[in-house]
Amino acid sequence: MISFLRSPQTILYTGFFLYILQFAFTHFAHSSFMIDGCACGITENDVGLIFTTSALIALVLLSEMPLLAERYSNRTVLIVLVALTSLSLLGILAAPHPYILVGSLVTYISLHAPVILGFDIFFKEHTPLHKTGSVRGTMIALIYTAVLIGLLVMGPILETSYSFWGLYGIGFIINMIALGILVFNKGVFTLIHAPAKISFFASLSHVLKNTALRRIVVLNFLLHVFFILSFIYLPVYLHQHQNMDWSMIGILFALVMLPFIILSKPLGDFLDTSGRNKEILMAGFIMMALGVFATGLIVSSSWILWLGILMLGRIGATCVRVVTESYFFDHVDKKDEGLMSVFRDIDPLATILIPFMATLLLAYTGASVSVVFIASALILLTGVFLSSKVD
Repeated sequence: MISFLRSPQTILYTGFFLYILQFAFTHFAHSSFMIDGCACGITENDVGLIFTTSALIALVLLSEMPLLAERYSNRTVLIVLVALTSLSLLGILAAPHPYILVGSLVTYISLHAPVILGFDIFFKEHTPLHKTGSVRGTMIALIYTAVLIGLLVMGPILETSYSFWGLYGIGFIINMIALGILVFNKGVFTLIHAPAKISFFASLSHVLKNTALRRIVVLNFLLHVFFILSFIYLPVYLHQHQNMDWSMIGILFALVMLPFIILSKPLGDFLDTSGRNKEILMAGFIMMALGVFATGLIVSSSWILWLGILMLGRIGATCVRVVTESYFFDHVDKKDEGLMSVFRDIDPLATILIPFMATLLLAYTGASVSVVFIASALILLTGVFLSSKVD
Protein backbone atom coordinates (compact mmCIF):
# COMPACT_ATOMS: atom_id res chain seq x y z
CA MET A 1 0.00 0.00 0.00
CA ILE A 2 2.78 2.43 0.97
CA SER A 3 4.75 1.59 -2.19
CA PHE A 4 1.62 2.25 -4.29
CA LEU A 5 1.13 5.67 -2.69
CA ARG A 6 4.77 6.51 -3.37
CA SER A 7 4.81 5.21 -6.96
CA PRO A 8 5.61 7.79 -9.67
CA GLN A 9 2.27 7.26 -11.41
CA THR A 10 0.27 7.78 -8.19
CA ILE A 11 2.17 10.98 -7.40
CA LEU A 12 1.69 12.15 -10.99
CA TYR A 13 -2.03 11.34 -10.96
CA THR A 14 -2.42 13.15 -7.61
CA GLY A 15 -0.70 16.34 -8.78
CA PHE A 16 -2.67 16.29 -12.02
CA PHE A 17 -6.00 15.72 -10.25
CA LEU A 18 -5.42 18.54 -7.78
CA TYR A 19 -4.53 20.96 -10.56
CA ILE A 20 -7.65 19.97 -12.53
CA LEU A 21 -9.77 20.20 -9.36
CA GLN A 22 -8.84 23.82 -8.69
CA PHE A 23 -9.60 24.68 -12.32
CA ALA A 24 -12.95 22.87 -12.13
CA PHE A 25 -13.93 24.94 -9.07
CA THR A 26 -13.70 28.15 -11.09
CA HIS A 27 -14.23 27.07 -14.70
CA PHE A 28 -18.01 27.38 -14.81
CA ALA A 29 -18.06 30.59 -12.77
CA HIS A 30 -15.80 32.82 -14.90
CA SER A 31 -18.53 34.39 -17.04
CA SER A 32 -20.90 35.06 -14.14
CA PHE A 33 -18.05 36.40 -12.02
CA MET A 34 -16.93 38.84 -14.70
CA ILE A 35 -20.46 40.16 -15.30
CA ASP A 36 -22.02 40.00 -11.82
CA GLY A 37 -19.34 39.31 -9.24
CA CYS A 38 -16.42 41.69 -9.70
CA ALA A 39 -18.15 45.08 -10.23
CA CYS A 40 -15.75 45.88 -13.09
CA GLY A 41 -18.32 46.99 -15.64
CA ILE A 42 -17.67 43.94 -17.82
CA THR A 43 -20.43 43.20 -20.37
CA GLU A 44 -21.36 39.97 -22.17
CA ASN A 45 -19.46 41.17 -25.24
CA ASP A 46 -16.38 41.81 -23.09
CA VAL A 47 -16.55 38.23 -21.78
CA GLY A 48 -16.21 36.87 -25.32
CA LEU A 49 -13.22 39.14 -25.94
CA ILE A 50 -11.55 38.00 -22.70
CA PHE A 51 -11.96 34.32 -23.59
CA THR A 52 -10.71 34.93 -27.14
CA THR A 53 -7.67 36.84 -25.88
CA SER A 54 -6.91 34.05 -23.40
CA ALA A 55 -7.16 31.44 -26.14
CA LEU A 56 -4.79 33.40 -28.41
CA ILE A 57 -2.23 33.69 -25.60
CA ALA A 58 -2.61 29.97 -24.91
CA LEU A 59 -1.84 29.21 -28.57
CA VAL A 60 1.35 31.29 -28.36
CA LEU A 61 2.44 29.61 -25.11
CA LEU A 62 1.76 26.14 -26.51
CA SER A 63 3.86 26.90 -29.58
CA GLU A 64 6.78 27.96 -27.36
CA MET A 65 6.46 25.16 -24.79
CA PRO A 66 8.65 22.56 -26.56
CA LEU A 67 11.59 24.97 -26.96
CA LEU A 68 11.19 26.28 -23.40
CA ALA A 69 11.13 22.71 -22.08
CA GLU A 70 14.24 21.88 -24.10
CA ARG A 71 16.09 24.92 -22.73
CA TYR A 72 14.98 24.93 -19.09
CA SER A 73 13.48 21.40 -18.56
CA ASN A 74 9.81 20.51 -18.61
CA ARG A 75 9.72 20.36 -14.80
CA THR A 76 10.96 23.94 -14.45
CA VAL A 77 8.51 25.23 -17.05
CA LEU A 78 5.59 23.36 -15.45
CA ILE A 79 6.48 24.65 -11.97
CA VAL A 80 6.63 28.22 -13.30
CA LEU A 81 3.26 27.83 -15.06
CA VAL A 82 1.54 26.40 -11.98
CA ALA A 83 3.14 29.09 -9.78
CA LEU A 84 1.87 31.76 -12.17
CA THR A 85 -1.56 30.14 -11.89
CA SER A 86 -1.42 30.70 -8.12
CA LEU A 87 -0.28 34.30 -8.62
CA SER A 88 -3.11 34.95 -11.06
CA LEU A 89 -5.60 33.56 -8.53
CA LEU A 90 -4.16 35.93 -5.95
CA GLY A 91 -4.57 38.74 -8.47
CA ILE A 92 -8.23 37.82 -8.92
CA LEU A 93 -8.77 37.70 -5.15
CA ALA A 94 -6.93 40.88 -4.21
CA ALA A 95 -6.72 43.06 -7.33
CA PRO A 96 -6.77 46.78 -6.38
CA HIS A 97 -7.85 47.80 -9.89
CA PRO A 98 -10.24 46.32 -12.50
CA TYR A 99 -7.48 46.17 -15.12
CA ILE A 100 -5.33 44.01 -12.82
CA LEU A 101 -8.30 41.73 -12.14
CA VAL A 102 -9.04 41.29 -15.86
CA GLY A 103 -5.34 40.72 -16.56
CA SER A 104 -5.24 38.09 -13.81
CA LEU A 105 -8.29 36.35 -15.28
CA VAL A 106 -6.78 36.32 -18.77
CA THR A 107 -3.51 34.94 -17.37
CA TYR A 108 -5.31 32.28 -15.34
CA ILE A 109 -7.42 31.03 -18.26
CA SER A 110 -4.59 31.12 -20.81
CA LEU A 111 -2.20 29.07 -18.63
CA HIS A 112 -4.51 26.04 -18.48
CA ALA A 113 -3.72 24.41 -21.85
CA PRO A 114 0.09 24.81 -21.44
CA VAL A 115 -0.09 23.25 -17.96
CA ILE A 116 -2.01 20.28 -19.38
CA LEU A 117 0.69 19.88 -22.03
CA GLY A 118 3.33 19.89 -19.29
CA PHE A 119 1.52 17.05 -17.52
CA ASP A 120 1.04 15.25 -20.87
CA ILE A 121 4.81 15.08 -21.29
CA PHE A 122 5.30 13.48 -17.86
CA PHE A 123 2.42 11.05 -18.36
CA LYS A 124 4.02 9.97 -21.64
CA GLU A 125 7.32 9.49 -19.76
CA HIS A 126 5.69 7.22 -17.16
CA THR A 127 3.37 5.26 -19.46
CA PRO A 128 4.37 1.56 -19.67
CA LEU A 129 4.50 -0.12 -23.06
CA HIS A 130 1.04 -1.00 -24.44
CA LYS A 131 -0.70 0.85 -21.57
CA THR A 132 -1.44 4.17 -23.28
CA GLY A 133 -5.20 3.55 -23.33
CA SER A 134 -5.28 2.71 -19.64
CA VAL A 135 -3.24 5.78 -18.63
CA ARG A 136 -5.19 8.17 -20.85
CA GLY A 137 -8.49 6.65 -19.75
CA THR A 138 -7.52 7.22 -16.12
CA MET A 139 -6.54 10.83 -16.88
CA ILE A 140 -9.91 11.49 -18.52
CA ALA A 141 -11.77 9.87 -15.61
CA LEU A 142 -9.84 12.10 -13.18
CA ILE A 143 -10.64 15.21 -15.23
CA TYR A 144 -14.37 14.58 -15.16
CA THR A 145 -14.37 13.50 -11.53
CA ALA A 146 -12.87 16.89 -10.75
CA VAL A 147 -15.45 18.61 -12.99
CA LEU A 148 -18.28 16.77 -11.22
CA ILE A 149 -16.95 17.81 -7.81
CA GLY A 150 -16.62 21.38 -9.06
CA LEU A 151 -20.22 21.41 -10.30
CA LEU A 152 -21.55 19.99 -7.04
CA VAL A 153 -19.56 22.36 -4.83
CA MET A 154 -19.90 25.55 -6.89
CA GLY A 155 -23.61 26.15 -6.16
CA PRO A 156 -23.46 25.86 -2.37
CA ILE A 157 -20.34 28.07 -2.18
CA LEU A 158 -21.92 30.76 -4.37
CA GLU A 159 -24.91 30.82 -2.04
CA THR A 160 -22.71 31.68 0.97
CA SER A 161 -21.42 35.14 1.85
CA TYR A 162 -18.03 34.17 0.36
CA SER A 163 -19.63 33.78 -3.11
CA PHE A 164 -17.14 33.92 -6.02
CA TRP A 165 -14.24 34.83 -3.73
CA GLY A 166 -14.75 31.52 -1.93
CA LEU A 167 -14.41 29.58 -5.19
CA TYR A 168 -11.22 31.35 -6.26
CA GLY A 169 -9.83 31.16 -2.72
CA ILE A 170 -10.33 27.39 -2.52
CA GLY A 171 -8.85 27.12 -6.01
CA PHE A 172 -5.73 28.96 -4.80
CA ILE A 173 -5.26 26.61 -1.82
CA ILE A 174 -5.67 23.46 -3.94
CA ASN A 175 -3.31 24.81 -6.61
CA MET A 176 -0.64 25.50 -3.98
CA ILE A 177 -0.85 21.84 -2.89
CA ALA A 178 -0.43 20.75 -6.52
CA LEU A 179 2.56 23.11 -6.81
CA GLY A 180 4.08 21.53 -3.69
CA ILE A 181 3.80 18.07 -5.25
CA LEU A 182 5.67 19.31 -8.32
CA VAL A 183 8.40 20.99 -6.29
CA PHE A 184 9.03 18.21 -3.75
CA ASN A 185 8.93 15.19 -6.09
CA LYS A 186 11.80 15.96 -8.42
CA GLY A 187 12.39 12.29 -9.25
CA VAL A 188 8.88 11.88 -10.62
CA PHE A 189 8.89 15.16 -12.54
CA THR A 190 12.22 14.68 -14.30
CA LEU A 191 12.55 13.43 -17.88
CA ILE A 192 15.13 10.77 -18.58
CA HIS A 193 15.18 11.57 -22.30
CA ALA A 194 16.33 14.70 -24.11
CA PRO A 195 13.47 16.58 -25.80
CA ALA A 196 13.68 16.82 -29.57
CA LYS A 197 15.15 20.13 -30.75
CA ILE A 198 12.40 20.97 -33.20
CA SER A 199 10.28 24.09 -33.61
CA PHE A 200 6.51 24.21 -33.28
CA PHE A 201 6.05 24.92 -36.98
CA ALA A 202 8.25 21.99 -37.92
CA SER A 203 6.10 19.81 -35.66
CA LEU A 204 2.94 21.20 -37.27
CA SER A 205 4.37 20.42 -40.71
CA HIS A 206 5.11 16.86 -39.57
CA VAL A 207 1.52 16.39 -38.35
CA LEU A 208 0.10 17.75 -41.61
CA LYS A 209 2.27 15.39 -43.68
CA ASN A 210 1.58 12.33 -41.50
CA THR A 211 -1.83 10.98 -42.55
CA ALA A 212 -2.52 9.08 -39.32
CA LEU A 213 -1.64 12.00 -37.03
CA ARG A 214 -3.40 14.56 -39.24
CA ARG A 215 -6.59 12.51 -39.23
CA ILE A 216 -6.63 12.06 -35.45
CA VAL A 217 -5.98 15.78 -34.87
CA VAL A 218 -8.95 16.64 -37.12
CA LEU A 219 -11.11 14.17 -35.20
CA ASN A 220 -9.96 15.83 -31.98
CA PHE A 221 -11.08 19.18 -33.40
CA LEU A 222 -14.52 17.75 -34.21
CA LEU A 223 -14.74 16.47 -30.63
CA HIS A 224 -14.09 20.00 -29.41
CA VAL A 225 -16.97 21.25 -31.58
CA PHE A 226 -19.15 19.13 -29.30
CA PHE A 227 -17.44 20.38 -26.13
CA ILE A 228 -17.72 24.06 -27.08
CA LEU A 229 -21.42 23.63 -27.87
CA SER A 230 -21.94 21.99 -24.49
CA PHE A 231 -20.03 24.64 -22.57
CA ILE A 232 -21.15 27.86 -24.28
CA TYR A 233 -24.54 27.28 -25.87
CA LEU A 234 -26.26 24.32 -24.20
CA PRO A 235 -26.94 25.79 -20.71
CA VAL A 236 -28.53 28.98 -22.07
CA TYR A 237 -30.40 26.99 -24.75
CA LEU A 238 -31.98 24.68 -22.19
CA HIS A 239 -32.93 27.60 -19.96
CA GLN A 240 -34.25 30.05 -22.54
CA HIS A 241 -35.62 27.77 -25.26
CA GLN A 242 -36.60 24.63 -23.33
CA ASN A 243 -37.94 26.43 -20.23
CA MET A 244 -35.74 24.47 -17.84
CA ASP A 245 -34.77 26.05 -14.52
CA TRP A 246 -31.11 26.43 -13.54
CA SER A 247 -31.25 23.98 -10.64
CA MET A 248 -32.42 21.20 -12.97
CA ILE A 249 -29.79 22.15 -15.55
CA GLY A 250 -27.13 21.85 -12.83
CA ILE A 251 -28.36 18.36 -11.89
CA LEU A 252 -28.42 17.29 -15.54
CA PHE A 253 -24.88 18.56 -16.14
CA ALA A 254 -23.64 16.68 -13.08
CA LEU A 255 -25.31 13.42 -14.13
CA VAL A 256 -23.96 13.53 -17.69
CA MET A 257 -20.40 13.62 -16.34
CA LEU A 258 -20.84 9.99 -15.25
CA PRO A 259 -20.04 8.33 -18.63
CA PHE A 260 -16.63 10.05 -18.66
CA ILE A 261 -15.94 8.97 -15.07
CA ILE A 262 -17.24 5.39 -15.33
CA LEU A 263 -16.34 4.38 -18.89
CA SER A 264 -12.99 6.06 -19.63
CA LYS A 265 -10.65 3.68 -17.77
CA PRO A 266 -12.36 0.42 -18.88
CA LEU A 267 -12.52 1.73 -22.44
CA GLY A 268 -8.81 2.59 -22.33
CA ASP A 269 -8.00 -0.93 -21.05
CA PHE A 270 -10.11 -2.40 -23.86
CA LEU A 271 -8.24 -0.37 -26.47
CA ASP A 272 -4.89 -1.59 -25.13
CA THR A 273 -5.90 -5.21 -25.71
CA SER A 274 -8.20 -5.01 -28.74
CA GLY A 275 -7.04 -2.07 -30.85
CA ARG A 276 -10.62 -1.45 -32.04
CA ASN A 277 -10.01 2.26 -32.59
CA LYS A 278 -11.99 2.58 -35.81
CA GLU A 279 -15.18 0.93 -34.58
CA ILE A 280 -15.28 2.83 -31.29
CA LEU A 281 -14.60 6.15 -33.01
CA MET A 282 -17.38 5.58 -35.55
CA ALA A 283 -19.87 4.59 -32.85
CA GLY A 284 -18.84 7.60 -30.78
CA PHE A 285 -19.37 10.11 -33.57
CA ILE A 286 -22.74 8.58 -34.48
CA MET A 287 -23.92 8.93 -30.87
CA MET A 288 -22.59 12.50 -30.61
CA ALA A 289 -24.26 13.53 -33.88
CA LEU A 290 -27.59 11.98 -32.89
CA GLY A 291 -27.47 13.64 -29.47
CA VAL A 292 -26.67 17.09 -30.90
CA PHE A 293 -29.25 16.72 -33.69
CA ALA A 294 -31.94 15.79 -31.16
CA THR A 295 -30.91 18.79 -29.03
CA GLY A 296 -31.69 21.16 -31.89
CA LEU A 297 -34.86 19.37 -32.98
CA ILE A 298 -36.79 18.50 -29.81
CA VAL A 299 -38.83 20.98 -27.79
CA SER A 300 -39.53 19.68 -24.28
CA SER A 301 -38.94 20.55 -20.64
CA SER A 302 -38.95 16.87 -19.58
CA TRP A 303 -35.73 16.30 -17.68
CA ILE A 304 -35.90 12.52 -18.28
CA LEU A 305 -35.98 13.05 -22.05
CA TRP A 306 -33.11 15.53 -21.88
CA LEU A 307 -31.11 13.23 -19.62
CA GLY A 308 -31.37 10.52 -22.28
CA ILE A 309 -30.40 12.90 -25.10
CA LEU A 310 -27.45 14.37 -23.24
CA MET A 311 -26.28 10.96 -21.99
CA LEU A 312 -26.24 9.64 -25.57
CA GLY A 313 -23.96 12.46 -26.69
CA ARG A 314 -21.67 12.12 -23.66
CA ILE A 315 -21.25 8.38 -24.07
CA GLY A 316 -20.22 9.08 -27.66
CA ALA A 317 -17.86 11.86 -26.57
CA THR A 318 -16.28 9.52 -24.01
CA CYS A 319 -15.56 6.99 -26.76
CA VAL A 320 -14.06 9.61 -29.07
CA ARG A 321 -11.98 11.33 -26.39
CA VAL A 322 -10.43 8.12 -25.06
CA VAL A 323 -9.61 6.86 -28.56
CA THR A 324 -8.16 10.15 -29.86
CA GLU A 325 -6.01 10.62 -26.74
CA SER A 326 -4.86 7.00 -26.69
CA TYR A 327 -4.21 6.80 -30.44
CA PHE A 328 -2.28 10.07 -30.64
CA PHE A 329 -0.04 9.49 -27.62
CA ASP A 330 0.54 5.91 -28.72
CA HIS A 331 1.84 7.18 -32.07
CA VAL A 332 4.29 9.82 -30.78
CA ASP A 333 7.60 9.33 -29.05
CA LYS A 334 8.40 10.57 -25.54
CA LYS A 335 10.69 13.25 -26.95
CA ASP A 336 8.11 14.57 -29.46
CA GLU A 337 6.91 17.45 -27.29
CA GLY A 338 6.28 19.60 -30.36
CA LEU A 339 3.76 17.07 -31.69
CA MET A 340 2.01 17.00 -28.31
CA SER A 341 1.85 20.80 -28.45
CA VAL A 342 0.07 20.67 -31.82
CA PHE A 343 -2.47 18.21 -30.40
CA ARG A 344 -3.20 20.47 -27.40
CA ASP A 345 -3.53 23.52 -29.69
CA ILE A 346 -6.95 22.20 -30.67
CA ASP A 347 -8.58 23.30 -27.39
CA PRO A 348 -7.83 27.06 -27.61
CA LEU A 349 -8.18 26.99 -31.41
CA ALA A 350 -11.70 25.55 -31.11
CA THR A 351 -12.51 28.11 -28.39
CA ILE A 352 -11.78 30.85 -30.95
CA LEU A 353 -13.20 29.34 -34.14
CA ILE A 354 -16.42 27.60 -33.06
CA PRO A 355 -18.11 30.61 -31.35
CA PHE A 356 -16.98 32.80 -34.27
CA MET A 357 -18.54 30.42 -36.82
CA ALA A 358 -21.72 30.09 -34.74
CA THR A 359 -21.99 33.89 -34.44
CA LEU A 360 -21.70 34.27 -38.22
CA LEU A 361 -24.40 31.63 -38.75
CA LEU A 362 -26.77 33.33 -36.34
CA ALA A 363 -26.02 36.87 -37.56
CA TYR A 364 -26.28 36.29 -41.31
CA THR A 365 -29.12 33.77 -41.41
CA GLY A 366 -31.27 35.08 -38.59
CA ALA A 367 -31.60 31.48 -37.43
CA SER A 368 -32.22 30.40 -33.84
CA VAL A 369 -29.66 28.63 -31.67
CA SER A 370 -31.33 25.31 -32.51
CA VAL A 371 -29.96 25.64 -36.06
CA VAL A 372 -26.42 25.82 -34.63
CA PHE A 373 -26.97 22.40 -33.03
CA ILE A 374 -28.43 20.88 -36.22
CA ALA A 375 -25.58 22.26 -38.36
CA SER A 376 -23.05 21.00 -35.82
CA ALA A 377 -24.61 17.53 -35.93
CA LEU A 378 -24.00 17.44 -39.68
CA ILE A 379 -20.38 18.49 -39.12
CA LEU A 380 -19.95 15.74 -36.51
CA LEU A 381 -21.20 13.16 -39.02
CA THR A 382 -18.07 13.83 -41.09
CA GLY A 383 -16.24 12.29 -38.15
CA VAL A 384 -17.88 8.95 -38.96
CA PHE A 385 -16.30 8.98 -42.42
CA LEU A 386 -12.88 10.08 -41.15
CA SER A 387 -13.02 7.47 -38.37
CA SER A 388 -13.55 4.73 -40.95
CA LYS A 389 -10.09 5.56 -42.34
CA VAL A 390 -8.28 5.16 -38.99
CA ASP A 391 -6.05 2.08 -38.95
